[in-house]
Amino acid sequence: MDGIFLGKLDMPPALKTAVQQIRQSLGSCSAYTVVRLEDNLKLRYYFGGLDVACLETPEGKMVVASGLAGTGEVRERLQSLPADILPRVTLLFPEPWVEMPTTPVTNK
Repeated sequence: MDGIFLGKLDMPPALKTAVQQIRQSLGSCSAYTVVRLEDNLKLRYYFGGLDVACLETPEGKMVVASGLAGTGEVRERLQSLPADILPRVTLLFPEPWVEMPTTPVTNK
């Protein structure tokens, strides 16, 4: 099946910085949590503002379709997937990427 594994996408400097900042604020966290954090930030960075269909696989989260809302791109791609895969597909709507502030924001 064709798709884009989030774990194989590049981690640009802005994403690396965001991951580091969030990890610092969380303290210690599991490898699973780090992968989920990276996947969610990659979704925003690469697919923010689009409708995205994802499938969890043993190799990680795979984007099987993406497109602008209302264009039918995602629906068309989903219709081409095997019927036994469809119940495992999750539709996501990641927010557009916005650079994280380099210093913490405080309420003062």
